[in-house]
Amino acid sequence: MLQSHQGRLRSRRLAAVCILSAALAACAPTKVSITPEQGSLEQLPQPSSVLVYTFAVSPDEVQLTQGIEPAIAQAVSGTPRTEQEIQLGHAVAQTIADEIVSQVQQMGLAATRASGQPPAYGNNALVQGQLISIDEGNQTERVVIGLGFGRSNVAASVQVSSSNAGTITPIESVTVNAESGDMPGAAETMGVGGITGHLALSAATTTVGQFANYGLSASASAEAKRLGDKVATELKAVFQQQGWLPL
Repeated sequence: MLQSHQGRLRSRRLAAVCILSAALAACAPTKVSITPEQGSLEQLPQPSSVLVYTFAVSPDEVQLTQGIEPAIAQAVSGTPRTEQEIQLGHAVAQTIADEIVSQVQQMGLAATRASGQPPAYGNNALVQGQLISIDEGNQTERVVIGLGFGRSNVAASVQVSSSNAGTITPIESVTVNAESGDMPGAAETMGVGGITGHLALSAATTTVGQFANYGLSASASAEAKRLGDKVATELKAVFQQQGWLPL
């Protein structure tokens, strides 16, 4: 019986990965890494709601929990973000979270934004994560938490967990690394340096006060939504693996 159950889970996961691979082929060159956790080996009860937390954009916002990537844990003690980087990071992270909620709702699952500690009651799926900046040329501090000016690439590191009556079971960790070309005109329209096609930051030329007035430009918001869409694609495969959505 146990072998049969595990076989069904493996078959479901293989089918989900095939569907995911086909979807990603259409939006290359996004890079994705997937790390199965404890909960991926069993079928957990379908949650009443998917709680989407705003991704951390500075080291002090990171909660070190099971399922978090070692590089993220190490980066917690890295370079603090500037006030301007944090403000911009929050705007991007909120846009990403809103897009994830919208996409999950379109899948047919209840989803909402969440903050603070996971609830100690009910059965919910948790989507938590961090925005990270990656610099291939700096081996001493390759990954930093948040949007770092001058960094070459930005990725979303996402942890999916089940929270049932306060017991949290990690399901899967996913890192979505979107490496597309620069978006023409982004630097001119943003007002705080360009968010390129992969959300990397150029040198800032606008003060924090000016950024607070302007917020995200249309082009930067579109890029944040695009990354949110890619995260949602990964979440769909996880939900299908768990049997919460049909294949």
